[in-house]
Amino acid sequence: MGNVRKARRRVTRSGEFDRENFQQLRFTHDIKIPLAIITLFQVLFGTTFVVVMSISSRHPVALQQAAVVGAVALCGSLVVNLVLLGLMNLGFPVHIGPAGVKSYNLFGLYVMVPWREIESASSITIFPGLTYIFLRDRRSFFTCAMVPVFIGCRLRFVEAVQAYAGPDNPLMLQLVRWI
Repeated sequence: MGNVRKARRRVTRSGEFDRENFQQLRFTHDIKIPLAIITLFQVLFGTTFVVVMSISSRHPVALQQAAVVGAVALCGSLVVNLVLLGLMNLGFPVHIGPAGVKSYNLFGLYVMVPWREIESASSITIFPGLTYIFLRDRRSFFTCAMVPVFIGCRLRFVEAVQAYAGPDNPLMLQLVRWI
């Protein structure tokens, strides 16, 4: 269970949630899909760079230099993206508990949005594969939260939200679209 940290056993042997012993679940991002999409764009950009450089220059030395620069840039950007996505995975988990959902806002600060205070939930796609559900809080715009759709253990996440928020909660209605 790499993407879910459990303080106590929260799931019974039959697979259902044990609500009395369920304190709070911590969910992390599933970075495989965003990493694959970003890598695809980088490979396409790197290949385009090498092709353009080879077409624009007929010199073999310039072609070799373009290929080396393109390969180094591609490898370097892949490493940077892997590190950034890994830090995002470790540094920005989403917490689900009886009081509500604790996630980060647009400024990267953690906010706790109680279940009853969620006014609306809408999905926004920042980059292909990086889709978030934006939770609007009734109390203030600054307590709005962003919940990633590309979360690890998505079915367990949906079960936890349904167990605490109920089936009519705006977050639950948005999550049903992404299952």
